[in-house]
Amino acid sequence: MNILMLSVHPPQGGGSAHSSQELASGLRSLGHRVLHLAPYRSEADRANYPDLIWFAADFPDGLQITPAAQQVIDRQVQQVYQQYGQFDWVILGRESFLWQVPTIRAIHQGPIAVIVRGAYINKLAGVEVVEPELRQKLIHLYQSCDRIICIAQHLATSVQAVVGTAPITFLPNPIDLSDCLAIPSLRPMPDKPIQILMAAQLKPRKRPLDAVEIMRLLVAKGVDCYLNICGEGIDRPEMSNRIQSYGLEQRISLRGKLERQEVIAYLQQSEIVLLCSDNEGRPRVLQEAIAARKAIVAYDNPGSREVITSWLKNPWELGRLVAIGDTVAASEAILELAQLLGQTPKSSPEIPSSRQILTQYELLLQESMEGRVFADRASNLS
Repeated sequence: MNILMLSVHPPQGGGSAHSSQELASGLRSLGHRVLHLAPYRSEADRANYPDLIWFAADFPDGLQITPAAQQVIDRQVQQVYQQYGQFDWVILGRESFLWQVPTIRAIHQGPIAVIVRGAYINKLAGVEVVEPELRQKLIHLYQSCDRIICIAQHLATSVQAVVGTAPITFLPNPIDLSDCLAIPSLRPMPDKPIQILMAAQLKPRKRPLDAVEIMRLLVAKGVDCYLNICGEGIDRPEMSNRIQSYGLEQRISLRGKLERQEVIAYLQQSEIVLLCSDNEGRPRVLQEAIAARKAIVAYDNPGSREVITSWLKNPWELGRLVAIGDTVAASEAILELAQLLGQTPKSSPEIPSSRQILTQYELLLQESMEGRVFADRASNLS
């Protein structure tokens, strides 16, 4: 198949960028051509290899897109199509590119798939007030796609509730976890600090300020602990202020935005992974933590819950879910797990195969494309 993927790419765009890049690379490994068209906001540290095309654009984070950004992205899609010809599929690597569907339809004769990672549908299905006209526009864009691929079961349920009748499929990210599986088991040292890692963007939805509060509670109890925070975002100045005001400079390090291998190195050093998000699609950092046999404390949102309780055949024995915003319960869960880590050998979880998931993607795309061709022929005959 000849596929055009429109999506973010590392180091731009967070976890969805890594997942999009892995999907594109994985489909190439199965013999398909995938041209990855990726917008960027910063010139820094952009990868360069065949079938990856970068272009400057202010891609949206929220539900809205500015007219200028839409025009830039639409124009780039048109130019790529003029240069490279017809594609069998266009895959939108995350929901923010739904805005490009009308332009794609005007030039692309084949099917369109959108991968739902949660950014849009969680807002449409949640308690957040969304202006009715905007809601209807987005629902129409979902319905205009030939295939809606949800990376988590709870997202498929939400899409069904919000969008209604649509070709919805649950398929998880084909994450390459070989680096995490290769991390040797770390036995906690009784005389050393509890090593905690938070890898997340420092923005309100991820509730990074709660991590500072959790550390304040632990230190107030006399717990010897240390937190590495990997990520960048608008909440960093306030985090720095609180860390200083609480006197936690020797307990918390803000490492900033790092390459994946650097984050994996911090994961290797850690015993417990902390995630304080309001909502998630299917957080890859928790999947990486389980693959590396690390303990987890996470807020009880549907995405984190799905990873801890349903990703493996059995719930992850070293995973703990606490109510969103309950920093006291989170600090207590960290203490419980720290004691448990010293007593219980870490089991080796049976991790889902990324190759098998890629094969499912391949089969879905092939079957959907064949079904669409058959439907078009039948329509022409009638």
